Amino acid sequence: MMFYTHLAFSFLAAMLGIRFFHPSGEILFVILVILFGALPDIDTDKSVVGRKFPLISKFIGFFFSHRGIFHTIYVPLLLFVLFSYYTGFSMAVAVALGYLSHLAGDALTIQGIRPFHPLHNLEIRGFLTTGSFAESILLIAIFIIDISLVVRWGL
Repeated sequence: MMFYTHLAFSFLAAMLGIRFFHPSGEILFVILVILFGALPDIDTDKSVVGRKFPLISKFIGFFFSHRGIFHTIYVPLLLFVLFSYYTGFSMAVAVALGYLSHLAGDALTIQGIRPFHPLHNLEIRGFLTTGSFAESILLIAIFIIDISLVVRWGL
């Protein structure tokens, strides 16, 4: 999935997360969801995040493949535990929600994800080709939903 689609999807997750979890710092909650919604692509220097942090991305890419360990359930679980301990439940939820929104988005693509790699070979693959016209339509639809939720619920 492309960067902007991940951003729109993460924002949607943040809006739903605010309605469900009622965090005290809504703006920080949204920022964390969006930031961590982009983070899993740090494992490739071809991504927007990878180009912003090339040394980190190249280092990670040397040891891990794209859509490898950084596209599994283990990383958001670890981040949730760490953030719960150091920042509290709401910020931990924001971090995990953002990360999981990225995984859900990539699961919609034909490349898919292996959420339990290397312990299990389950693959989740969708119908979207990354960068395709269909993804552009999905991005527009998510963006319209995002705007309608902001108008309806506020932020």
